[in-house]
Amino acid sequence: MNWDVDGIDYPHEFFGSLEPADILYEFDGPRIFTTTNPRNDTFLAYQCAEDGDRNRYIVVPANAELIQELRTGLVSMREALSQPWTWLVDQFHSGEVARARKIDLRELPVSALPQPGVLLLPNLRPMLSLRMVGAGLGPGNVPASVIRRAVEGATTALKVLAEWVLEATPSGGRPEDRLRRLYDLPTQRIAFASFEIAFAPPPPMKQTSFIKGEDEALERIGALLQKGLDWASAPQEDIPSNQESRALLDALVHLTPPKHGVVTEVHLGGRLAGTMARPRILTRASSDRVRRALRSIKADVRPVKEQGLVREFDKDKLTFTLRDEAGGDLGKCSFPESLYDDAIAAFDGEEPVIVLGHKSTARDIIDVLSIMRTPTPDAAI
Repeated sequence: MNWDVDGIDYPHEFFGSLEPADILYEFDGPRIFTTTNPRNDTFLAYQCAEDGDRNRYIVVPANAELIQELRTGLVSMREALSQPWTWLVDQFHSGEVARARKIDLRELPVSALPQPGVLLLPNLRPMLSLRMVGAGLGPGNVPASVIRRAVEGATTALKVLAEWVLEATPSGGRPEDRLRRLYDLPTQRIAFASFEIAFAPPPPMKQTSFIKGEDEALERIGALLQKGLDWASAPQEDIPSNQESRALLDALVHLTPPKHGVVTEVHLGGRLAGTMARPRILTRASSDRVRRALRSIKADVRPVKEQGLVREFDKDKLTFTLRDEAGGDLGKCSFPESLYDDAIAAFDGEEPVIVLGHKSTARDIIDVLSIMRTPTPDAAI
């Protein structure tokens, strides 16, 4: 060990022999464990370094609740160690405590600490995690807009990729249970060191055949996401102009940081982001790249404004056909769930409506942005 930090020395006997009581992680010996001192206080010990004759541990107070949160992945190792009272304890390989020193965790070298977001065991790794990084973000100072962007960005990006994998209509259709399980994932943990949210795998189901197909779908979603992240971090590569690329870009645009505001980077981790221990980082430069590519691929999309009657309403797929008063088709329309009430009211009301949206020549369908009743001639001005 070629590093040390200043602190307040404690008597060697304060921690007793640092004998492991409950081993949480073992690799060539206990690496993470609980221990009890002669006063019967419980501590969590994390081996952060070693040399020829001793091991070095970060030691913090612990209780049953903290240990349970570690075991279930509700807190990361870094979070568990970030406590007001922290000691650095050196122990000879013979078992005798060589030194105990109260320190400030922030003074430790980065190499001595677990990576942010790393959990106790690999099998606790979340399906996807997003960490919003920016100056000033921290406990007690996370705007609601940052939380909303993290949650909505993750779920929307996963929905886009899931629709592509399941060959669903990318712009609409009421989410079936199978689709919803792939993007509306349960929250595994939330942390406020900057702002981080991690999502767990879909909850278990009894239908084994369904689960098998779900696992395959998640693998394909992960492969697509990793492909998009690889491209976003390789500035010299062009992305092919095809429908898969459009799905990737539509997903990435929801994951990259905004051009303005406190968030300057988004760190992605979890199984869907790949096997790398370190997070994948998207910057504002990534945002520029994604948006430029998306504009070039979406060159066939044009704004439309149509007036007509809502016909052939499909409640499951969230689509309808818009026709003129003579019965001629103006276009098939797909609308989001947020416009369901407006769409069903127009269908039931038998009154002409104005539909605003975007239409792609490749898909020949109107993605509806708004539905408005046509003004009556005697409406007040």
